[in-house]
Order: sequence, then C-alpha cells, then structure tokens
Amino acid sequence: MKKAVSLLILAAMILTLSACGQQAPSSADAPPADAAPAPAATAAPAPQEAEAPNSVQEVNWPTAPITLIVSGAAGGGIDNQARVYAKYLEQALGVSIVVQNESNTAAYQSLKSAQNDGYTFLFTSAAFFIQDGLGALGYTFDEGCEAATVFSTSGTNGLYARADGKYKAFEDFINDVQANPGDVQLGIAAATYFHVFPAAMEKELGIDYDMIDAGTDNERTLSLVGGQIDIISSQYSNAIRPYVESGEVVCLAIAQDERNAALPEVPTMKELGYDFSFPGQLMFVVAPKGTDTAILNKLSDAVNSFLENADYLADMANLGVEPFAPMTHEETQALMIQLRETFVEATQLIIE
Repeated sequence: MKKAVSLLILAAMILTLSACGQQAPSSADAPPADAAPAPAATAAPAPQEAEAPNSVQEVNWPTAPITLIVSGAAGGGIDNQARVYAKYLEQALGVSIVVQNESNTAAYQSLKSAQNDGYTFLFTSAAFFIQDGLGALGYTFDEGCEAATVFSTSGTNGLYARADGKYKAFEDFINDVQANPGDVQLGIAAATYFHVFPAAMEKELGIDYDMIDAGTDNERTLSLVGGQIDIISSQYSNAIRPYVESGEVVCLAIAQDERNAALPEVPTMKELGYDFSFPGQLMFVVAPKGTDTAILNKLSDAVNSFLENADYLADMANLGVEPFAPMTHEETQALMIQLRETFVEATQLIIE
C-alpha cells in the first residue's frame, strides 16, 4: 500500500533539512485584471498620538519591489494562483512583485533565511504544514514565520483519469481496488496535500491501494496523459487543467460536500454514495519571523481591497478555487494556527 511512499518521505525529509538552493527571480505575469477600491480598513489614525508605527497609515512600506517566493515550479497549480495574487497585489500596493519559483524544500529554507523587512514573502500550500508535521522543515510554523494572508482553498480536489483509459467513472476505480486490494496504483506527490488527501480517502472508505510518488503537478499530469499511470490525485487549478479542457482527462469525482462551478458535471463522492469529503488544498502567504505587524496589517488591507473585486473573483472561479473572505491580520493568524493543527494531525496518516 504505502511501501514505496514511506521510503520516499524519509528521503524527502533528509533533503529538506539540507537543501536551500534558489533560482533567479522572474517577473510576475498574471491574467490582466483591474484592482478594486479598498474596503474600509482599520480605524483612522489619531494625529495627536506620535508613537511607534502600529497602523497601516504610519508605516512607510513598501518603497521597493517585493519578492514573492513560490514553493512550486512555473506553470503548476501553486504558481498559477501566485501570479494572480501577485498581479492584484502589485496594483494595490503600487510596487512590483517579483515571483521567484523554487522547489518546496528550497522555498521553505529561503523563507527561513530571508530578511524580515517586509520585502520577502512565501506563497505556499498545505504542503508547508505537512512538512511541519513530518518534522522536515527544520523549524516549526511558530518558530520560522508569521501569518500574512490566507489566499484560497480548492473545491476540485479529486481523482483524475485519461478519458480513453480503464476508468470511466469513480465506481470503476473503486471496483478495481476492491477486486485487487493493494495492487492498484494511484499517482500522488509524496509528502504533500496530494498524498494526505488520498491517504484519508483510503482510510475512510476502507479500501487498499498502492500510492506511488508520481512527482510534481506537471510530472504527475504528464505521466497520466502519457499512459505511465492510470489515475492520479489532483485538482483543476493544477497543470491538469488544459487536458481536462481538451477532453483528454476526466475528473471522476471530487471530495467536496458540493459540486464545484468549475467542474459542474463532476459528482462529489458523497453524491455517489461514499461518505467522504476532505478540506480543499490551502494556499496562503507567510512572512519571515519578526516581520513588523504594521507591515502585515497593511498587507492584509491591500489584499482585502481586491478579494471581492468582480474581475478577481472571475479569475479565481476560472481556476476552480475559492477565495477567503476579507480578514484582519489577527483573524488570519488565528485561522492559520487552526489550519496548521488540522493538517499536522492529518499528516500522521502517511507515516507508518
């Protein structure tokens, strides 16, 4: 079942503790859209109080380009969302946002070593919390970073197969697994959300399949399309999207409580009679530990200014992801702590 994966996780943990390479930055190219006017933010400043900066009006930030480290390759699901975030944030703040794509391992270490001056942030996914749960970060969430903004959650995480392959429906996969327990291979990305999600599904449905590491979003998708594997765990916003649009790949079912507007014809697992759902893939932004709270407050206000913009919401719907409602920095911090606990606990399912 998880024989190959356990060894892969151990290897990933060792690599994570040692690797810290970086790639050259590249400009953030996102779909054209307009930023919306900012909603009412924090309370107006009191001119008579000339204390240390503690409000968005008092901090002189930003005055230079901001680097957004993205924990994933260009063109992948994380990168697609990060570039939408960068485009709208660039308009809201009035400075350039430079996207710097790195592998998960390198990105996490780059955050840890970055200056906490408000000019470096990490755009990442629930994989960050999963690595935290595995003890593979080299630091914990509390030790290494500050919550900045929670960006989105997916509503299309599910199982994807070739349209001309052996699985035409979710029941075909279940029947195959039940007839061949432990032998059916499901492509995952080891020690990421797309490992924890199918591990939870396996447990809840009482079935037994072989989860094999098929690599990154791009690698996993190409292995599926190329016929090296019959089925993978993924989501519509990832590299698989063009193949779904072309009809080469189909989503058999999603693990949400309701159907998603991006894939309106795809049933939920619950609809099909399987009592299973799982939180969507989480995307969020963190800052190096010790970043000024005034900067994080101003960042929250900038993000809140476009979260309910019609063009932005259309872009997000096109990716098949759901944005979070506007939140203060304090609300973001509390939510991030709660979500971390959820994913760290779920990570125990992939440890033998």
